[in-house]
Amino acid sequence: MNIKCLYSELLPLNKIKEHPSNRNFHPEKQINALSKIIAKNGQRSPIVVSNLSKTIVKGHGRKKAIEALGWEMAAVEYQDYDNELQEFNDRIADNEIARYSEFDSVGFREDLSELDIELDDLDFEEFGLIDFTIVPENIELDSEDNSDDEEIKKFIVEVTLPNDMETRDLYDNLISKGYVARIKNK
Repeated sequence: MNIKCLYSELLPLNKIKEHPSNRNFHPEKQINALSKIIAKNGQRSPIVVSNLSKTIVKGHGRKKAIEALGWEMAAVEYQDYDNELQEFNDRIADNEIARYSEFDSVGFREDLSELDIELDDLDFEEFGLIDFTIVPENIELDSEDNSDDEEIKKFIVEVTLPNDMETRDLYDNLISKGYVARIKNK
């Protein structure tokens, strides 16, 4: 165990009850990435448990990640809610608010260039960027590796998709096939 956050109590995992109406699904890919982050950096956020329902309000995925690590205990913060509606609102808001965020990959690259680190030492899964790759700003299309009869063409395609998840899926698919892709923030 490696606890790095303020908390009300360290509680055995089997005593931390998940809310029966938690509607946020945590896929294995997410739990694996979160487990890796917690293993490396420690538990930096407590699991929030309601004093009203005695169940998790925030941190269902964190609990699953900590279980996957084989820890027996986790940091828990207890919070008071005046009623079930207030607790419900907080639980749903915690799940939904992250969907409005957009990742600034250009700014991320700028941050990396300002740090005095070797890019090979970074584990992009730690950032939740499992398939992220650093693409040089100036892409050289002419390569000595190409024969004279092989022509490389550069196309710029702009696609607008209905949500961030579909955008990310398309980006991941293109990167996995060897294409250079960028997500343009609005």
